[in-house]
Amino acid sequence: MSKKNQYKPHDVFFKKSMSHPEIARDFFESYLPKEILEKADLTTLKRENSSFLSNELGEGVSDILYSVKFGKERGYISILLEHQSKSDKWMTFRIQKYMLRLCDEELRKQAKLPKKEKKLPLIYPVVFYTGRNKYTAPRSFYELFEDEKLAKSFFTEPTKVVDVHDIKDEELKERYLDTMIYMYKHIYAKDILKHILKKLINFELIAKNNFQFLQDLLTYIVQKGETEKADELVSVFQEMLPEDKKENVMTIAELFEKRGYEKGVLAAEMLKKQGYEKGVQSGKQEGKLEGKLEGKLEIAKKLLSSGSDIKTVSEITDLSISEIKNLID
Repeated sequence: MSKKNQYKPHDVFFKKSMSHPEIARDFFESYLPKEILEKADLTTLKRENSSFLSNELGEGVSDILYSVKFGKERGYISILLEHQSKSDKWMTFRIQKYMLRLCDEELRKQAKLPKKEKKLPLIYPVVFYTGRNKYTAPRSFYELFEDEKLAKSFFTEPTKVVDVHDIKDEELKERYLDTMIYMYKHIYAKDILKHILKKLINFELIAKNNFQFLQDLLTYIVQKGETEKADELVSVFQEMLPEDKKENVMTIAELFEKRGYEKGVLAAEMLKKQGYEKGVQSGKQEGKLEGKLEGKLEIAKKLLSSGSDIKTVSEITDLSISEIKNLID
């Protein structure tokens, strides 16, 4: 006889028995903790379909789910029948998954409600164990961790939130991390250039010591930042770059052109005056043929050569992944 068939009589008898309201109510009144009974209105007990939760419990465990009112709040009491011959060490972990899955289903039902009215349900699980031997598995989910106290604090204490809006600019120093935070804080400004100028020393240090990070910053600025002074922005970064890296800024001018900044061509002309004729020709061509495949491919090539990944290049140029891969092959 397979395990599946072997467990079936336990499931059937359990569910038939607990489908009788008087048996279910007597069970709860007899075995629920006093503080739970004081909150739960057992006159509101209602059997609920829980078939969508079965995969969370696995073999050897079945459930009966009841909705109930805890004061004014809607909630659930679930009886989990564990009918394995031995108690399962990971039962409390499986219960956690079961409860979260039930919460997820409840939110799905509340999809059309206003955001303020959406609430997670209270769920009280009870394990009804009928194995051959005494129940010895952990009764607390946190006992499954080596450091039970620390684990409990991680799961139950308020989530630590680092909100960039709570960080004052003067608290941000010259570390790479501080520059990253500063950009996230001001990226939605009407003119990102003025904020870059305020932290110019940060960018100069990055340009000198970590050119790859500077490229990442520039890509982010182009993707999300706004400015009507693209030529000035390019000039600022042109000044701080080492001689062998100056031509890389041409890519920034081209990307601003692609985003629709009229001064992208002016930036290209500015670079021409500094002796970068090749960059200017490319920049002017991009300004005239914006949206043309040739221009997009040229920008993609420069992004790839500067270390950008395929996904980022695709997002910036609107080229498909396959088109970009062809440039590499």
